Amino acid sequence: MIKDIANNSRRKWLYESYENNAWIKKMVEVYVKPNHWENNNSPIVLPFSIQSAIYDGINGDLKIKSLLQTVKSYAKNKVLILLSEGAHVHALTLKHHTYENAHLAIKEEANHLLERFKDYFSGCEVNFWDDFVWKNSNYEKFKTLLQQEYDSNESLRSVIQSDVERLHEYMDPQISTDKKLFQEKSTLDLLEMLTGFMVMHAEGYKVVIYPGSMPNSFLYLQNFTDFNSMFINASIKIRNLVAA
Repeated sequence: MIKDIANNSRRKWLYESYENNAWIKKMVEVYVKPNHWENNNSPIVLPFSIQSAIYDGINGDLKIKSLLQTVKSYAKNKVLILLSEGAHVHALTLKHHTYENAHLAIKEEANHLLERFKDYFSGCEVNFWDDFVWKNSNYEKFKTLLQQEYDSNESLRSVIQSDVERLHEYMDPQISTDKKLFQEKSTLDLLEMLTGFMVMHAEGYKVVIYPGSMPNSFLYLQNFTDFNSMFINASIKIRNLVAA
């Protein structure tokens, strides 16, 4: 259970949460940098990874609530919550055996997140990767373009390979046992994510705020002509407040 405590900040949020049979006062600070996105009139997209430690426990509720409150308080245009189940499927086949099983499992988790955070998503547009990205008329064109670029451009391959190495370090052991196969599947997922960001850009979303660090390969997109999206990192810190 969470109670809001009134305050005058759009970046620091005060709450009481009921944990271990007691009410605990907490401050949640949201750091969204670089901060020039605050003066941008573009629609904003927040891609939500489906499996992330950020959602764990009551602190997960506090983090997502605070992030959404911060973004909505600064936004000058609409905010899209993009549940990114379609961006995670290939690597999950190593756990769920088939692409179809992996997709069903991750879609179920995405629906659970939607139900859990629906009150916090109020005032935002909410969509699934399956619908927003896969059904977009530019999706196949962008996907083909990126695959051709990956096949021909050593720089892009190198950046993606470094991202995949980093992913392997903290991935679920059930998924990453076979490192070579994991790298192959994760490369497909990263290319899928890059395709999705090209779709977002084509749809006018020039500000992307992600609650975590962006893979370096996302920055590669800025090498594309006229690709001027801002990738903004959101970090969220929680501390208990102790009475003086």
